[in-house]
Amino acid sequence: RRCGHVEQIQCSEVLKPLQGCPITVSTLSSVCGHPLDVPCYLSAEISQQPFWPSDVFSDDVCKTQLIKQHTKPLRDIGTFGVDAIQVIQSCRNSLRVGLSCGHQKHMMCSELVSFLGGTLSQAAIRCEEIVSVTLECGHPVDVECHRENDAHSRPCSGTKQMPCWNYSVCMNELEVPCGFTGIPACTGESEWTCAAGRHTKKMKRCSEGFPEECPWCYLDKLSVDIASPIS
Repeated sequence: RRCGHVEQIQCSEVLKPLQGCPITVSTLSSVCGHPLDVPCYLSAEISQQPFWPSDVFSDDVCKTQLIKQHTKPLRDIGTFGVDAIQVIQSCRNSLRVGLSCGHQKHMMCSELVSFLGGTLSQAAIRCEEIVSVTLECGHPVDVECHRENDAHSRPCSGTKQMPCWNYSVCMNELEVPCGFTGIPACTGESEWTCAAGRHTKKMKRCSEGFPEECPWCYLDKLSVDIASPIS
């Protein structure tokens, strides 16, 4: 064969057109940059026709290929034949893809081919890196990168300190949910003295209020009335 491989065939097949050379060879995929074992007749199509700009791949310490941010293919994945695409998609390695947000995402090579072919949704390559977002209330919240814009429309799960409505008396502050808009009332006890000045009691004045009339004064009066002889 012109490729240099030698193949034995039946004499009766000599004058018939030969199929592509089936001998397995190793070559680099122009799509993911990984070595693949492919039929010889597909080798040139898979490796020798540039798919990305020449500087698209770089290696980190783990030797995983990195497709840089904002890089576009030189041609459509559909320009490969069906057989070539099947072989390219059979790669079981993974690579890192630079996303528009600046983060990188690990993808299986087969996923990349599906994405380039339009059979994998944009959501499949959304960024899942955890980022910190500062809400309008000032609290930070950790969210996945692709949800960063939505974070501001969600209620804050943090807390804040608010003074009790009766702060001048109880001097208490309460920890309430960040979105709380009601009137905070503590459950602490403080001393209350009746109008007559005769009784002083500890009461939950902030959360339960206090009596308009002193019940202990009323009991004292009732005791006197009971003890008084009936005329």
